[in-house]
Amino acid sequence: MSFTNDIKKEVIKNIISKEDLNSFINGIKSSIFFNNKDSILLNLRNSKIRELFINKMNEYSFPYLKNGRKYSSTIIFEKGNHNFFDVKVPTQYFAGLFLSSGSISDIESLYYHLEINLNNRNVGKFIIDYLSRYKFEFKLLQRKNKFLVYIKKSDQLSDYLKAIGAVNAVIKFENKRINRDIMNSINKLSNLDVYNEEKMYDANIKFMRQYDYLKRNKLDLFFRKVELEYFSLKSSNPQDSLNDIVYKLSKKTGINKTKSALNHWNRKLFRIVEEHKNK
Repeated sequence: MSFTNDIKKEVIKNIISKEDLNSFINGIKSSIFFNNKDSILLNLRNSKIRELFINKMNEYSFPYLKNGRKYSSTIIFEKGNHNFFDVKVPTQYFAGLFLSSGSISDIESLYYHLEINLNNRNVGKFIIDYLSRYKFEFKLLQRKNKFLVYIKKSDQLSDYLKAIGAVNAVIKFENKRINRDIMNSINKLSNLDVYNEEKMYDANIKFMRQYDYLKRNKLDLFFRKVELEYFSLKSSNPQDSLNDIVYKLSKKTGINKTKSALNHWNRKLFRIVEEHKNK
């Protein structure tokens, strides 16, 4: 079952009173509302969700009609004097909106998206205005004769699920998001490690060429003994990082120098070799 359907099942189960159910169905009616229709048709294609919702309406004796066809997915409500601005139980009202025409990106998706499809622009404006009080940033979009309100920020998706009482869905969503963030961090560190290794490899190749040039052209007289000992040690351990060289230089020769000092010697080697080449 999809993540969207998991949420719809959860919000139906959260209805625990007739007042809850009235607000829930008011949300449903608001999403399907047409000015020129006498009845409101709710289409629930998922049989488990449809059965769960019908049982909940039966539990509280809420009036509805079913399409006469045996396997129809349509539930019919009388429109009556419906007022879509009437939000007595906000959690249930917005849960009903989601049941009727809401959807959310799959839990495995890298992109976050939650939307509610509507038949009436004014309902969309009302939803945006109402939820903006709670820092939600829903946007309104028209597609032919339909309208939808949507959000794409992961934290707002999570907050909306909390607002409609889908606690289990929030936990599932946040766990997946946290795991994804951790994996992204690990991948970034791995990429950084690869970058650093490539950078160190390039630097060592450059050093080896310069040191070889120094020896072939007898440029020893431009360097002090400690610098030449460092060059010799580094050329014998090309795979080592500068930290490793600092340690080995101290242990094998008693020369205690910082990475900064060794980098200075590297730059000196580069400068003298280039000057000699340009003579």
